[in-house]
Amino acid sequence: MKRHERVHSSDKPFECRFCKKQFKWITSLEGHYRVHTNERPFCKKQFKWTASLEVHYRVHTNERPFECDICSKRFSQSDHLKTHTRIHTGDRPYQCLQCPSAFFESATLKKHLRSHTGETPFECDICSKRFCTSSNLKKHTRIHTGERPYQCRLCPSAFTQSNNLNDNLRSHTRKTPFKCDLCGKQFTRSFSMRQHKKKIHDSQTSHQ
Repeated sequence: MKRHERVHSSDKPFECRFCKKQFKWITSLEGHYRVHTNERPFCKKQFKWTASLEVHYRVHTNERPFECDICSKRFSQSDHLKTHTRIHTGDRPYQCLQCPSAFFESATLKKHLRSHTGETPFECDICSKRFCTSSNLKKHTRIHTGERPYQCRLCPSAFTQSNNLNDNLRSHTRKTPFKCDLCGKQFTRSFSMRQHKKKIHDSQTSHQ
């Protein structure tokens, strides 16, 4: 009834956030937004509330109105900025009740809890191997597809994971950020440092 009454009234509750033009219907506002985005077609996702639609449009426009006061990084949503700020403050409000671990956001805690429960809800469609997070499944799938999205800019090498690319880049730059806290020897990879401690220092301890 309320929607029908708007046909006969001058009420235009939907306002464009770019030019402030107002519309009677949210569908009209959706079509109008293309004027500001060079006629790029939007997706068909629908929302109950105008505020939710406004937030979603930032996916298409790449608008990031929320800026971190400390590092100037920008975000599309205030909640994302709030979570990011914890990196600077060290605040970890999401505490695991089964171990001392604490996290910046609830989603990370939820993933962590699977390490205690053994839950693996994400299954590979090709080999049926299961994983506790969707990101681990995505990395695994590249074994089957051969996809190597992380390309080294200094050589032809490409990798399935970003950490492998970082290791490769250090082989070019000679950076050794991983330092043994027992002897001071430095390494390009954390794995190499751990292997060094296990092989050299653990064996020394066992012979004492």
